[in-house]
Amino acid sequence: MKKKVLKEIQINLFSKTKSKKISKKIFLLFPNLTPLTLKELLKYFECKDSEELYFYLDRAFPKNENENEQNLSICDCRDARGGLKDLYKEERFALKEIETTFSQKKIKLKLYRCPYESGWHLTKV
Repeated sequence: MKKKVLKEIQINLFSKTKSKKISKKIFLLFPNLTPLTLKELLKYFECKDSEELYFYLDRAFPKNENENEQNLSICDCRDARGGLKDLYKEERFALKEIETTFSQKKIKLKLYRCPYESGWHLTKV
């Protein structure tokens, strides 16, 4: 009997942890989907349950070990083609991306403060 109760507690804790991770990933990757309920998210991603959604998001969008990208978010601001703009949480990460992009691709970028969120965007010069 005690083993069964303990197993249920572990399952509930694991579910809560997964739920928080799903919420965080949705917030970072799909901010426009954050108001949706779990049922609506399952339908949107065509998953049968939260466990399938958790593993789908984990496989499709694995954690990035790059420090610069960990400090990157998505904003509702749009680029010239209508895509969502990246939002750098700190100016130093945006400046690092400017240097990296120029050294690798020879594209000149400049940064500006986001008018709606707390962070920085990049634009071509």
